[in-house]
Amino acid sequence: FQAMLEELSHWREPTRKRSAELLMILAVYCEEHLTKDVQHTITSIAKSMFVAKTSSKESEQLKISEKIQQVLVLIAKYVDPATYLPLFAPDRRAVGTHTDELSLIAKYVDPSTYL
Repeated sequence: FQAMLEELSHWREPTRKRSAELLMILAVYCEEHLTKDVQHTITSIAKSMFVAKTSSKESEQLKISEKIQQVLVLIAKYVDPATYLPLFAPDRRAVGTHTDELSLIAKYVDPSTYL
């Protein structure tokens, strides 16, 4: 799992694309276990989204971003927000400067989980 997360930021686009597809499949089949390494997973996703933004191939970047957004939907659905929202606090550096890339996870969080 860790190697696949690292490949999300690989310099070759086909490798990033395959890693994003595999991450989606693993997230679907292992949804209850997403919480275990959520900090590392979210940090890797943030880095990969930053790399995708700087990609020269726009069509490939969109495919990768779509897969990653689907994974973020699953994280928002199956992981308790109390687990990952502290990663976005200004005093934490877990996601570093990638908070813009991950801000879309907030739109997938079910508001009833806060009540």
